Amino acid sequence: MSVSSLSILPRQTLDEEARAEVDVLNSRLDKTTQLTRKIQTCLGRLEASGHSVNEVAGPLSGETRRLQLLENNVDAVLSAIGRLRHPADSKDDEELIIRAGPDKAGLSNYLASIKRLGKAFADMQASNLRANQQSLTELVHLIKSGNTQLEFYFDKLLRGETPPSIEPLHYITKEMAFPPLSRDKTSRLSVICSYLASAQQGYETSPAKLRLEFLEQWRKKATASYTDICKDLSVYLFDTIHTNRTQRPTSGPADSASVVKGLSSKDKDKIKEKFSQFNNAFDDMVSKHRSYNMEREVRSMFGEDIRQKLQPLYDRFWDRYHEIDKGKGKYVKYDKSAISAVFLSLAS
Repeated sequence: MSVSSLSILPRQTLDEEARAEVDVLNSRLDKTTQLTRKIQTCLGRLEASGHSVNEVAGPLSGETRRLQLLENNVDAVLSAIGRLRHPADSKDDEELIIRAGPDKAGLSNYLASIKRLGKAFADMQASNLRANQQSLTELVHLIKSGNTQLEFYFDKLLRGETPPSIEPLHYITKEMAFPPLSRDKTSRLSVICSYLASAQQGYETSPAKLRLEFLEQWRKKATASYTDICKDLSVYLFDTIHTNRTQRPTSGPADSASVVKGLSSKDKDKIKEKFSQFNNAFDDMVSKHRSYNMEREVRSMFGEDIRQKLQPLYDRFWDRYHEIDKGKGKYVKYDKSAISAVFLSLAS
């Protein structure tokens, strides 16, 4: 065998092996392609199944949310019904307290009951349910009954230790203290006043009207009696102004020097006399006021009333005529700031 034939044999063998390997690879490639197709088919089926699940699960999820909302709404309605039923259910308990009255039930307990009835009335009125109309009517009657009893109780406390009529000057001139209320009654009146100050609107507060009317009547009578002297003092602060068509007093603050200059000698003497008379009467009134024995609130009330009546008149009179003695103080004892300080001291 020649050398060339020996070299051909291994080459043929290698080619055959290579073809065999190619065939194996092609076979595997075909299997991979088939497997890929199967996988794609499965993915398609899964995707289709996913769409079906979403189509089914979507409505179920929405329905679940609607059921949850419905459940919450039902709970809210039940809670609201419970709140609406509570005032009607508790009305009988409150009625027992109201019928007992503040003496037997206790003032604090009685006022708390009226507050609860007022709140129940507001809650039921806000609901605007037709079924509550009968209960609302009953609550209104009960609240009015409670307020009526509170009015009588307040009247009894206030008038029980108070004389039918009070003459302030009788106590002031004799340096007697005004008739006091006992500590216990004062405390109970204070509790009622605090309740009235914080009470809700929507029902009558006749005890407050009674208290205000009583105190206002007393205040007017006492103030009128005490400040009658202001009428006498005010006479000294009025003047008669004669005008003609060509010479009239200017509006606004008066120029005292010009006003005084335009007065006749007789008118100047009258103005001097008015200042002197006012000074004497005013000093006498201040001295008596300071010597009287009275409570701080009463003194402050009277002092403020005197100031309101006299100070504007004096300020006007001073603006026009204070130059009558050219600042010497012989007739014009008080300037506006000085007399203002005196008026303020009357209330302290």
